[in-house]
Amino acid sequence: MSALEELFGPIIEEASKGIDIPDAVTKRMSECLVGLLPLEPLTKTELNETAAELLGLMDTG
Repeated sequence: MSALEELFGPIIEEASKGIDIPDAVTKRMSECLVGLLPLEPLTKTELNETAAELLGLMDTG
């Protein structure tokens, strides 16, 4: 399991089900993702979309 999967896996799984993720969690994920991606801090919508994309990447290996 990659570090990304360990860090975000459970949160990404919940977000992919359409479950609302608390603001404090999305803020922390955004801060982490900003360190990984050349982006400004993400909005909650952008973060959920990114989480869904990451989940898709994890599913395809």
